[in-house]
Parts: sequence; structure tokens; C-alpha cells
Amino acid sequence: MGRILKIENDIVTVGNDDGSLSEVRIDDCNFNPNVGDEVNIYVSETKTVCVKAEAKKEEVKSDMADMLKNGGININLSQNQGSNNIGTPEGVYYNVGGKHAVNKLPYVLFAILLGNIGVHKFYAGKTGQGILYLLFCWTAIPWLIGIIEGIIAACQKEDSNGRILV
Repeated sequence: MGRILKIENDIVTVGNDDGSLSEVRIDDCNFNPNVGDEVNIYVSETKTVCVKAEAKKEEVKSDMADMLKNGGININLSQNQGSNNIGTPEGVYYNVGGKHAVNKLPYVLFAILLGNIGVHKFYAGKTGQGILYLLFCWTAIPWLIGIIEGIIAACQKEDSNGRILV
């Protein structure tokens, strides 16, 4: 097995495991070669073939086993590795589909106690809806909707971090 080191003038230079170099024509490769690809080179009396190496299934299985032994696979829905989400309230992470993950207890309290002025909407990062609640706060409609949203949020099952999707 070897690794492609250089591609120049339709010549592919491959560094072999034993430290030697092999040169093959780009036409002798059965794939579109790129620098860094792992390849196997097969030579006969009349023909040279360069084949892209595939990962062995056993290696993939052992990698998966190692990940599971070390606590599983970390899936970060917010795509903010280690960030504090600057510009958004503490604990708010954006999720797929326009829904937001927020801490359950503060959201429920904001919705029930301050739902008439839309504090729970601002907390969830839904500024437009929060402004709409503020505009109609003199009516009882935002207050009633806030209580209903607070009850619905209180009934939702939270994740291991105490967050719910709203």
C-alpha cells in the first residue's frame, strides 16, 4: 500500500510503505486520484494498475467499538462546539426546523408569570413573537396564550440537560 504524494503532467507519484517511490500514469488509475489518497499498485509484465485502497471492515468495526467504550458518539445539534451562543440568552440553542431548545423551568415560569408581555418568547429567541405579545399586552389574549404555552411546556419531557424544544 502507498500514498499519493504528487500529481504532475499526468504522472502520479506514490510513496510506498517500504520507503520507495512508484510512478504511474494517471490513465492507469481506476479513479480520480488526489494527493493523500491511499492506493495499491499492481504491476504485471504488460500493465500497471493503481487502485484506491478501501478501509477494512474490521478497522471500521473496531473504531465504532472504541467510540462506544469511550462513552458513545457526541451529537451536537447546535453546531456550536464549546461556544456560549453570544447574542442569545443563556441556555438557548437553535435546533433544526426552527425550534429552539430552552431550559424548561425558566421558560415555564416566564410563560405563566410574564406571558402577557412575551418574556418567554424573548427567552426562546423568538423576538418577533415577543414583540407581538408586547403590542397586544393590554388585552387578555397574550396572557391566556402564555398560560397555555406554559402548561404545554410543563408537560413536555425534558432531555438530560433539562431542556425542551419550543
